[in-house]
Amino acid sequence: MFISQNYENVETISFGSFSQTKDTGTWHIVTTVNSNSLIQFDLNNLTKNSNFNISYNKETFFLEKKKQPGTSLNLDEILIDYGGEKHANR
Repeated sequence: MFISQNYENVETISFGSFSQTKDTGTWHIVTTVNSNSLIQFDLNNLTKNSNFNISYNKETFFLEKKKQPGTSLNLDEILIDYGGEKHANR
């Protein structure tokens, strides 16, 4: 939802596998958007209220940030791959 609310023209989202850094306990997941933009999410823990940070390489990130982030939770027009399970919401 964060990606679709904050970036323009999101058509596909593909999630990789979660991994955890043993030293810090931080969880990481890399997400590919529209087959050409990678975003890494870093979470302190896996609770519902966990804070997260995002990071990406400016040279390989091609999404435009929305001028005003949306609040809509509508994912109907986005094809989402949850690590091998593709869900067509269309």
